[in-house]
Amino acid sequence: MAGTNTNSPTPPPSPAESDLWFNTTNGREYVWYISPGTGLGSWVQTQPTSTAVVDPLAPPVTPVSPPSAKPTDVSRVPTQTISEVPPVSPAPIAGDLWWNSRTGQEFIWYDDGNTAQWVLANRGNGLTGDDGSDAFTRTTQDFVVPAVGANVALQVLDESFYSPGQTIWIEGSGYYNVVSTFPNQVVVSNQTATPDDVVTSGAALLVTGGQGIQGIQGPKGDKGDKGDQGDVGPQGIQGIQGDKGDKGDKGDQGIQGIQGIQGIQGVKGDKGDKGDTGNTGAPGVPGLSAQTAIAAPATTMPGVGNPQVLNVTPGQGNIFSVGQVVYIANIGYGSIYATNPNQIGFINLGYQGNVAPGTAIPAGATVAPAGLIGQTGNVQVAIGPTPPVTPTPGMLWWYNDGSAGGGQLYMYYTDANSSQWVPAAIGAVGPQGPQGNPGAAGAAGPPGPASGVWQRLQPDVIVTGAPVSQIDITGIPSTVRSVMLLGFLMPTVTAQVFGRFSQAGVWKAGTTDYFYGGPYANNSGVSYFGSNPTAAMDHMVLGDPNTMDFTTPRGGQLINMMGLNLQAAVGSARIAFGGGYVANSNYAGGHVGMAGAFFNGAVDGIRLYPSAGSWAIGSYITALGLI
Repeated sequence: MAGTNTNSPTPPPSPAESDLWFNTTNGREYVWYISPGTGLGSWVQTQPTSTAVVDPLAPPVTPVSPPSAKPTDVSRVPTQTISEVPPVSPAPIAGDLWWNSRTGQEFIWYDDGNTAQWVLANRGNGLTGDDGSDAFTRTTQDFVVPAVGANVALQVLDESFYSPGQTIWIEGSGYYNVVSTFPNQVVVSNQTATPDDVVTSGAALLVTGGQGIQGIQGPKGDKGDKGDQGDVGPQGIQGIQGDKGDKGDKGDQGIQGIQGIQGIQGVKGDKGDKGDTGNTGAPGVPGLSAQTAIAAPATTMPGVGNPQVLNVTPGQGNIFSVGQVVYIANIGYGSIYATNPNQIGFINLGYQGNVAPGTAIPAGATVAPAGLIGQTGNVQVAIGPTPPVTPTPGMLWWYNDGSAGGGQLYMYYTDANSSQWVPAAIGAVGPQGPQGNPGAAGAAGPPGPASGVWQRLQPDVIVTGAPVSQIDITGIPSTVRSVMLLGFLMPTVTAQVFGRFSQAGVWKAGTTDYFYGGPYANNSGVSYFGSNPTAAMDHMVLGDPNTMDFTTPRGGQLINMMGLNLQAAVGSARIAFGGGYVANSNYAGGHVGMAGAFFNGAVDGIRLYPSAGSWAIGSYITALGLI
């Protein structure tokens, strides 16, 4: 049925069924829908995820010259992987493809020169999500219950859980029917609630089914003639109770019989057809709580991708499981990496809408299960020889220039460090071109550095359950030239970070062949040097003790902890260097620690331990090796 389409900041006054209205204020489209059950009409949003109207883009500017090749460009036959998790071994390289068999989406391994990651290569629809029947929201304002059959508009946190025609139960009130939805608003019709009652803000809106109608009563039978009184027999099984008959004549009193045995229960009948909606039943018993709350002492939001141990209501930490996504009210989304009865390990997922790192997480904030953020619909697409002037994340641009790089679809992608246009699709490999004429041989250049790739040396080490005294990275192959340790270390007391090395599986102590030391600097700019080599030295200092001080407001987040060059030959010896940078909230310059180790032969193990105390729950290390 065709309808009228209206573009305006306010809805048209006299709409007909199927009329469309595009709200030029919030950029959303609505259709006039008439409920077949009530006969009432309402504006229903057709595109819940559309974006607001934006100003027209400036006219395209002709580029001075076509794009030139970049060091991050690649042209190769990719490795194609099909699995539910991204491939790890062999490590992906630029241009490799991975099709997620769980979500139905394809990704490409893209290196933008600063970072490498899996980037979505196609924007098709994913698999159908989990059933959302248990989802609910809460009211944000008090409201007065209208008369039975009358409508009332409710202000809610999220209207996306509801659709016209649903029956819902509002906590502390009664049953209602959903008439229509608007942004942060649900219009409902009262079915059973007491008119003029006041329902306070925070009441839950739960989707429920209606009660079926009562079956019809069977017909009443005719009264029979009074028969002769027979002998008293055993009592038979009890039949179903019939309708009450007319009062008969008083008969003679018979002999009292013995009581018979109770009959067996009849079989359950077939399920009948669904009847019309019956009278609303009494409210059911509220379900069990699947959420908890932050307990004192309060803490702060960690950085994106970083962990934080949170105290929760005692005895409720184990209602969650490792890998589960949760939402902290008014704070944001994260995933669980560890639990115990009184604590949860929380990693900031960096979703849009999450508060900034360092924001206080107050005691009492609700922690509840949540889902992953899905694909955003209604993607904006621009076509032209130059990219849009004011792009937004997820926007598509078709580069239609005929020069090099033209005829390609790009997506505006924002990662943790930068925003840029990245290829959104890869076409099929074309036929091989003819071989060119051989060029003249050039002069031999000087030997260049060996190329290689970074690979994980072992699964990430995450401290759960109880603090540990040390973290070991062992079995480093002799082909590894350099090691980089990334992580987050939290000592239980103020401490330095110590490093120790092993050869052939034996942890080495300081000797004339194995010694450790070197410079480090604090925030005041004063440099210090390690002691002269002695046999007593069995470790390398990797961090200033102030950097690990968790007893003051400075904090102590240790990132990109150290890089170790294991194959820099000096004669027959090897040199390992370590360094660390520590983010510090009180000192803008932070603290830098460096140290060196000189020893004969190759290294096959690295041990990290604090100078005092242990590594607390939530500490973790990722070990990467350059092959």
